[in-house]
Amino acid sequence: MMRLSRLLLSLAFAGSALCGSFGASALEAQAPTTDCPAAERSARTDAHPAARVVRDFVRCSTAGTQGLVVLWGRHAALSDATLEVLVDASRWPRARAVTQQLEATLAGRHGARVTHAALAAAVSAFDVAFAPRADQMAALQLGAGLPKQMHAPASAPADRTQKARLAMLVAQLATGHPDATVRVSALAVRQQLALLEPGLTPLAPDAVQLVAKCGRQTELVSTADISLPVRLTVLGTTYDQLVGIGAAMNGTAARALLLVPHGVVVAKLGDREVARLTNRTVPCPPGVIP
Repeated sequence: MMRLSRLLLSLAFAGSALCGSFGASALEAQAPTTDCPAAERSARTDAHPAARVVRDFVRCSTAGTQGLVVLWGRHAALSDATLEVLVDASRWPRARAVTQQLEATLAGRHGARVTHAALAAAVSAFDVAFAPRADQMAALQLGAGLPKQMHAPASAPADRTQKARLAMLVAQLATGHPDATVRVSALAVRQQLALLEPGLTPLAPDAVQLVAKCGRQTELVSTADISLPVRLTVLGTTYDQLVGIGAAMNGTAARALLLVPHGVVVAKLGDREVARLTNRTVPCPPGVIP
């Protein structure tokens, strides 16, 4: 499992250029089945090398990626080696069924072993840069032809709705999972997702605020547990500035004092407005030029 933890953290930091909780989905509850009893037996008994177990499930599944779905549904019975190979295989396809199964696994609040694995696989849904190339799949002994057998392209990330659900699940794991190593890994992934998809970053209400100061001074305040790329604009002007603000530390909000033109200030994460400041009539101290 140390390899999975290292993989997860490396994925989280290898950047490329909704409220509420989710229960375990029906996919997990239904315990997916396959028409390959021999492959299922090998997965349960570890009678074959891990790469062969994953390869057999994919090859015997008419839908290709359904083999991955089945294996994720059997995660408790998989050896560490098979689970690690399953992560590598699951980072390739852009198949809704696989992403849904990963959502179900993350929502199930399993132990550190399975949750680390699901996080490592799910992060590639946000950006194609996280997915391995076909030659890398072959180097992992999964077989050079395996991507074609999955019948799923690797040319596009998951859709926006799936990304939003995954981002929410990651945020919940970062604060609510009982295992500290999972919380650390999930927070690292949450940080990277905030840079990749800022508009989908789950935040508490009023986590980002704008506070009027003297004259053109405006304070950007964040109580979020991660750093945020906030875009500031002033309505009716050409002012457009991307401001990075750090994470709150030990209950203390992060603050940035800025000089902003007069007018209504709007703060956005991606395409989502998170704060607006309309009243900026704060008097300046004596002797201070506004």
